[in-house]
Amino acid sequence: MAKKSTSHLYSHYISWYNKIILPLVTINDAKLVNLINNPTLSDLDKAKVLLLGDITWYPGCHQWYLKMYPTLMRELLDDIVGKRLWVSSLHSYSSFEDLYRDIDSWMKRKYVGQTTIYDAAIRLVIARKETRLMPKDYVYVHAKPINGYIDLLSRGLISYKPSGWPSQIRISDLPEFGKMESRHIENLLCEIGKGHI
Repeated sequence: MAKKSTSHLYSHYISWYNKIILPLVTINDAKLVNLINNPTLSDLDKAKVLLLGDITWYPGCHQWYLKMYPTLMRELLDDIVGKRLWVSSLHSYSSFEDLYRDIDSWMKRKYVGQTTIYDAAIRLVIARKETRLMPKDYVYVHAKPINGYIDLLSRGLISYKPSGWPSQIRISDLPEFGKMESRHIENLLCEIGKGHI
């Protein structure tokens, strides 16, 4: 069953991701690096890049709900500006999990969920080109990725069923994704959860 699942998962979902989504991810990564390193951007704009993925809202922005909570959004932006995350040293972090926990400790509050924390952490890693801090051991599942995971599970395309829904699943429990990196598995699950495939 696992070979059949892996084969179908690859031929249908993973190949679609590699062909359609991965080139867009590469373009967005380069854009993020350019924005963070742009000397003409204000500190507030750089904070927006880390929180929203861009200086302004864009279609598909995961943090769209912050529009409804402008005071909360301003608090988050002020925290990011105060910490100057785009220039702060990341040398003290030994893994993505360390960085994630640190950002979670000061960012999480009412209406700020795991998706926002994960997105800020991954954007910071990309913007700073700290490839050693890319998620390696866990896939982060929250919001739409959970929906995508449940969909694949119900189709018998993956076999690991977590108890409850932790925000992290060990990548070693997901052999069906082959050598796909954690971040890309999360992206693929998100696309499936949104109904894009």
